[in-house]
Amino acid sequence: MSIYMKEINMIPMMDVQEERKIAALAFGGDKQAQAKLVKANLRFVVTMAHKYKGHGLDVEDLISEGNFGLMHAATKFNPERNTRFITYAVWWIRHYINKAISEQGQSVRIPIGRREELSDGRWNMASLDKPLGTVGDDGATFGDIIADTNYLSPEEEFIKEAVSEDIGTAMRSLSQTEMCVIMRRFGLFGKESESLQSIGQSYGYSKERIRQIEHRALDKLEACLYGLGYVA
Repeated sequence: MSIYMKEINMIPMMDVQEERKIAALAFGGDKQAQAKLVKANLRFVVTMAHKYKGHGLDVEDLISEGNFGLMHAATKFNPERNTRFITYAVWWIRHYINKAISEQGQSVRIPIGRREELSDGRWNMASLDKPLGTVGDDGATFGDIIADTNYLSPEEEFIKEAVSEDIGTAMRSLSQTEMCVIMRRFGLFGKESESLQSIGQSYGYSKERIRQIEHRALDKLEACLYGLGYVA
């Protein structure tokens, strides 16, 4: 594991222009371009795989399954969607990892949605003091190669920023009223969520009218996120 980490950390990340060029070739079926796109993003898979530890599969297996998801994403990603490759690939990575856990890692099957709730680390039973036991690891432990969970890794920061930008783009597709209704209904930006009736009273609208605005706004958001690659 330590050797693998050292190797993939030496692979440079692509800037936006290079990624779009390579992704266009990959989308057209160029196998070398697909492989290059995958290699440049392998570190993201490792970051995500560690979040699923303790669910019945070794980290190495989780990384392997996540890599399959990354490879699949490299064949499907359309750069014309104007989003970064990783914001599209992250959903395929998670899908492949969750599928593997469902099929192999649990003696008692846990629905995918519930497993995502349990992936916050509370169920992680692995010892960080356990030696890696691989040639060339210089006595390193699992704790030596796992990032401090109190802070986001550069990869996690990148994903967070990229996804935030796309969500912002989707929100800007709404009218001012639609945006306000969504923010108040779902308690965005640290606010408490509000009922349809409460929002309606502040606008002088009926409860049903606010429901219609909410549904229209959600349809717009779904369409916009689909265009950005968030729906397979």
